[in-house]
Amino acid sequence: GARLVTFDGRPITRDALAGGGMIVAFPEGHTDAADSQIALLHLPDITAQPGRESWSPEGFFAYSRVCTHAGCAVSQYEDETQALLCPCHQSTFDLRDGCRPMAGPAARPLPQLALAINAGGFLVAQHDFTQPIGPGFWNLYA
Repeated sequence: GARLVTFDGRPITRDALAGGGMIVAFPEGHTDAADSQIALLHLPDITAQPGRESWSPEGFFAYSRVCTHAGCAVSQYEDETQALLCPCHQSTFDLRDGCRPMAGPAARPLPQLALAINAGGFLVAQHDFTQPIGPGFWNLYA
């Protein structure tokens, strides 16, 4: 139920991405946590993955910005190909296919955050990520 906020703590509403693009978002109260960074996009023409139809209300999608290859920040959005890119090692993630890697060394998709829109029009998380974020080796000794 945490609202999504910008790096300076401003809550994000459904009107924030009316013109497209990407916003770096955080769960409210966690703007200082590097592993909480979220790529928030408004992609009304993208079909949600089976079983995740309720995770992207009104075409809003949220994915972890922590690359599944080496933990770098996935910081670029390419509108023409609808892909997220990690500039460090060139992993490219296909937003049309659940953020699965389409190029580069990343071996698994970016975890998706289930979203909802509350009565005030704010984007909120339905729950935490259901998959581990970052590279698999981060969880070897957990």
